[in-house]
Amino acid sequence: MAKTKIDIYQKEDGFWVGRELKNGKMAAGSYHITGEDIMTMFSTLFKDFCDEQHQNQMLMQDAGGQLFVAMKVPAKKRAGEAE
Repeated sequence: MAKTKIDIYQKEDGFWVGRELKNGKMAAGSYHITGEDIMTMFSTLFKDFCDEQHQNQMLMQDAGGQLFVAMKVPAKKRAGEAE
């Protein structure tokens, strides 16, 4: 069975997973990644990182050198919510 190479692409309308055609369009079967998909992936990655490192924050640096911090903070309890 031949393996099909897939990549992640950033396009004007967001991120895609799949294969890009020579004309710049995405091939059939490619998937447009939603913001919800990205947040689900990031929150899982972040939780796993915090659990493994025994930390509540993660420092990241992008390709341009800009730093970003993600931090876990306790959610406020709503009125009447059990402790």
